[in-house]
Amino acid sequence: ASQAVQSALSEFDAQLVQQQSATTAELTRLRNQVAEFGARVRAVDATPSRQWKLLEAEYLLAMASRKLRFERDVIAAIALYELADTALAESASDEAYPLRQALAGELASLRAVELPDTESLFLRLDILLAQADSIALEGTSIDGMRTAFQSEELFTSVPETGRAPKAETSLPRQLMDESFDFLRSVFVWRRLDEPAQALVAARLGGARELKLILEQAKLALLAGDEILFDRQLDSARLWIERNGKQDMASVDAALTELDQLKGIALQPRLPLIGGALRGVAELNASTRL
Repeated sequence: ASQAVQSALSEFDAQLVQQQSATTAELTRLRNQVAEFGARVRAVDATPSRQWKLLEAEYLLAMASRKLRFERDVIAAIALYELADTALAESASDEAYPLRQALAGELASLRAVELPDTESLFLRLDILLAQADSIALEGTSIDGMRTAFQSEELFTSVPETGRAPKAETSLPRQLMDESFDFLRSVFVWRRLDEPAQALVAARLGGARELKLILEQAKLALLAGDEILFDRQLDSARLWIERNGKQDMASVDAALTELDQLKGIALQPRLPLIGGALRGVAELNASTRL
């Protein structure tokens, strides 16, 4: 009887060991499955889905369109287009290829825009400002101005031969006429195209007015205001033509530089874009349906 009991216990122990081994193997298999599932979840979290990448591309293209339309920021639009192209490539979508083709065409047109070198233009205006005092101006003294006025022969006077013979007049009338004749012989009357006060101030003030005009041109350059920039350059040229000595090297160099600056476009023509954005938006709309 004792042998039978021992035999039964041994058999039970063997079955128990076998069940424990099976349970251990099952637990190991379950742990492996849980680990594999966790790795898949982490991979999905690390790599955004196709739909997310397409939405990202649409957002970036919309931002680029607003930058170009409202701020005329070509550089920022190019950077956003490049990021949108990367998002389309990472979406691994079958419909992404024609969208990337349209995007590449618009990106090429943006890169072809000739942007003005604002920093270089600013430095050129600074050089003109530094050279303003060295521009040869007409005489700035009162005597020099009077000599210049007389040499231009623009004054008016009554020729002696053109006067009508004087009739017999009273003594007070004769004294008045003689006084007027004396004044005509002393003073020079000149007709000016601009107020005399403005001309005197420009001559005696040196290049201060020219410097102020160039400073305003710099402000217009920083603001990207092409109309105001050209207007200030025209004003600077007119000032030099009126007050500078003709055929002088400094005057000719300043006028040449102003002409070259005016020929630069601060607001280049921007290309029409939006095809790629419409394509991506339509694809995202169809996916939501």
